[in-house]
Amino acid sequence: MNVFILIPAFNPDMALVTLVEIIKKMDIGSIVIVNDGSDPEFLHIFEMIQNNFGIAVVNHSDNTGKGHALKSGFNHILQNHQGITGIITCDADGQHT
Repeated sequence: MNVFILIPAFNPDMALVTLVEIIKKMDIGSIVIVNDGSDPEFLHIFEMIQNNFGIAVVNHSDNTGKGHALKSGFNHILQNHQGITGIITCDADGQHT
């Protein structure tokens, strides 16, 4: 199965890192994160995720909203991967476990 987990994020905290760790342990699919124009003081979170987990991060220079971040993530996945079975979206803050 070729499943992707898409996580749009704006100014995330360490909850995003914890979420990524949980998803990686579940081994249910590849993860793509969209940085929706986060402030510079939050960029270390995205760098930590890229460096520690090898996860693709799509970066927006400005915050354009969750809907646009999702569209951008879907587009990234569809343009860069073949034979996709499904895409699961998750909240970056762990609000909906």
